[in-house]
Amino acid sequence: MSDNHHPLSPSSYPAWSLCPHYEGGAPNADTTAGTIAHELLYKAFEGQIDLVNDYDISDTDKDTLFFVRHAFIGINALIEELFNGNSPWDRFHEVLTTSETLPHKPFGTVDILAERDHHLVVIDYKHRFSDRDYLPQLAAYASMAADSQFPTSERITLAVWYGDTGTCWI
Repeated sequence: MSDNHHPLSPSSYPAWSLCPHYEGGAPNADTTAGTIAHELLYKAFEGQIDLVNDYDISDTDKDTLFFVRHAFIGINALIEELFNGNSPWDRFHEVLTTSETLPHKPFGTVDILAERDHHLVVIDYKHRFSDRDYLPQLAAYASMAADSQFPTSERITLAVWYGDTGTCWI
């Protein structure tokens, strides 16, 4: 997982669409919980931990563990559904995407990229539900991924998975 953030990172696009003068703040309890959840989800997707093995998750609070377990199951099911019951040909977690064509060459980290039959799926995990519009962020990730990693994409699906509600926006 990468902690690098570009000054023009797509993760700031939703806030900038509401206020162009937005500047990120210092980490707080919510951002720390989100970071922990992202790390757990990444490790689970990469097979580094088992979310039901007490030894692997002993230091995790019950709420975070509940959200991440359901996200792990739900995101896997969503990908399978989007690919009509098939596994993706390519699947990446916490992958850096970048644009060589946009000014200042922005980059950002996509939680999940999956591809099959020229269908690219971009999924962002949010630990807590928000009615914020994440389309600018996801569209930027998709554009960057299609430009650099998946240039033959013919169809792109964007999704946000909300950990606390177990719902998704597509």
